[in-house]
Amino acid sequence: MISFSAVDFSFRHGWFRQTVRPVLIRVDWHVAAGESVALLGASGSGKTTIVKLALGVLRRDSGAIRINGIDPTDHDRGAAKALRRAIQWVPQHPDASFDPRMSMQSSLRETLAIHGIVRSEAKRRIATLLDRLALSGKFLTRRPRELSGGEIQRFAIARALLLDPKVLLLDEPTSMLDVSVQASIMRSLLDLRDERKLSLVLITHDRHLAGRCCDRIDELTNGQIAGTPL
Repeated sequence: MISFSAVDFSFRHGWFRQTVRPVLIRVDWHVAAGESVALLGASGSGKTTIVKLALGVLRRDSGAIRINGIDPTDHDRGAAKALRRAIQWVPQHPDASFDPRMSMQSSLRETLAIHGIVRSEAKRRIATLLDRLALSGKFLTRRPRELSGGEIQRFAIARALLLDPKVLLLDEPTSMLDVSVQASIMRSLLDLRDERKLSLVLITHDRHLAGRCCDRIDELTNGQIAGTPL
């Protein structure tokens, strides 16, 4: 689950980062276990900032953030590793997130090897997710440029799920896909959400997609969140 409590974030810049722009984000925001929430907002409204705060890429000025009980700014090595397992991100352009020189199998295995997952368990996890996401094993020997948009998107989702996270952040996961592929990918994600009690955060401009796939729409306006139950 995700919990933002009275979180403020301001952009600091200058030689010594002493100059502070007005507050960009000031939010209370909660996503429960097994809940799917759409985060909507115009460009510049703060969607990406919230994602970076959740991932620990940016540091808040005040307030508290917890991802499955972990503070993303905790520098303890164990906590940092636990956070990387607890929350995963699927970028808007997944083709750019894979090493073009590596096969898809190597990319997936590398993710698991970093976390000490033994080869037999890695093989089982990869096979399970390929099956759930309707990906043929023949794609494992291919490189990113040899896959279609739908195939590379499914591989990005599979890689994010390999560590059995509790929270999945999806940045416009279907914006570059045709309608039939969009529907197939979102059905797979919702099935996995139900099976794993996975919290899904869908960052999108597509209100229709959000209405069909999410329990709630949270709209960002001038750094403030207003929740809309569906």
